[in-house]
Amino acid sequence: MSQNLEHFIRLAARGQSPAASGGEARAWAIAAALVENTPGLDESAAAGIGELAELIGNESWLDWDEIKARVLKPNNMPEPGND
Repeated sequence: MSQNLEHFIRLAARGQSPAASGGEARAWAIAAALVENTPGLDESAAAGIGELAELIGNESWLDWDEIKARVLKPNNMPEPGND
């Protein structure tokens, strides 16, 4: 397990506490969503989760609206099941 993953897991583990920091609470919410929703995705889609996290982490906060628009509101959204 990488140091990055260990760090994320430690943050997530502390994230359920009422005294959790904002980052810890976000880590827990992300971990919970991944554990619940990742099983059943194909290998390529699962790898894309990591790429999305890198994209968000590497982009300037000034471009946050652009990132959200690209990820959550694609203009040419394909029909489900057609990829």
